[in-house]
Amino acid sequence: MDRGRFETRRVANEIPLFFRCIMWMLVDELVSDESIQVDYLQIFRFSIRADEQGNKVQILRHSQEQPPYEAIYEFPDVEEGLEMKVWCIDDGTTAVMTTPEER
Repeated sequence: MDRGRFETRRVANEIPLFFRCIMWMLVDELVSDESIQVDYLQIFRFSIRADEQGNKVQILRHSQEQPPYEAIYEFPDVEEGLEMKVWCIDDGTTAVMTTPEER
């Protein structure tokens, strides 16, 4: 059965396609891992830091609350960094990527 996937306007407008695809891929990988129970709410936190040369590094933290899960990914040498939180809410038939402010 095909499931619907949607992104709110803010997610579509403010997050580059590359990172939106990464987030959907991370959700898919988590769902396909039979050793992990997947929460209906996946949380993505974008932050930036500087590396030793002063270049921006994009940090993406993927987590869920129950059961606890967290993975951290780094993307070096980005031009513009994101500082925001994104939720992926899945009700079993539809998944929506949104920000807490849009909920």
